Amino acid sequence: MKSFSWFWGAQFLIAIFLVSYGLFSLPSGETSLNIPDKILHFLAFFVLSLTLYNAFKNIFLLFILFFYAVISEFIQYYLPYREMELMDVMSNFLGIFVFLFSIFFLKTLEKKESRT
Repeated sequence: MKSFSWFWGAQFLIAIFLVSYGLFSLPSGETSLNIPDKILHFLAFFVLSLTLYNAFKNIFLLFILFFYAVISEFIQYYLPYREMELMDVMSNFLGIFVFLFSIFFLKTLEKKESRT
């Protein structure tokens, strides 16, 4: 079994708490952040992917995040102060896919360097 990193595990727990708070809390009218919603979704799921992967070093656990991305939007559908949006799910998926692509790209570079 691959080793578990307590540091990255703690980072993942902090990240999942903050992302969940952002997804499910009552939105405030004005924020100091002037970042589009879709970019925040992308960044949130990229960071969740990064921390989960580094905690377990298991790429297959990232598929849990795909379920979380969909389930979180379904939960928002039932919250009176939130809306379910397909583009939010797509932004979530894109954050996970970009992380997966980055991992495969870095692993490929690593293999090429080890051959030389």
